[in-house]
Amino acid sequence: MEKYLKALTVVFLFIGAFGTITGAIVFIHFKSSLFTGTFIADFINDNGIQEAQALRKLIVYVPMLVASLGLHLKQKWGRIIAMLWSVLNFADFPVGTVFGIFGLWVLLKKETKKIFKVEETKFI
Repeated sequence: MEKYLKALTVVFLFIGAFGTITGAIVFIHFKSSLFTGTFIADFINDNGIQEAQALRKLIVYVPMLVASLGLHLKQKWGRIIAMLWSVLNFADFPVGTVFGIFGLWVLLKKETKKIFKVEETKFI
């Protein structure tokens, strides 16, 4: 199970880094007004869909980088963030669904719970 956990950590790292970098590039390219103190609704209305998508990428993919760090360090909070991201990523069909299922499969196994020193429960 350790090799699957390492694979999941690498997947989270690469997808999180790619999404974060592309979101940041779009913000830099369009010289985002988000950093000047305007509200999010005004930001979306004034700037259009490109910057709204960039903001969504940053909101989604920065926690993936944090989760990959937590998984690498074998912290309980990293496992929790990774499970939340896996569930939320089901909506990103088909690739996100595959990664979400893989993430939950790895993170909910008994062997992985032992690695993270999580107490055994009847629910999860």
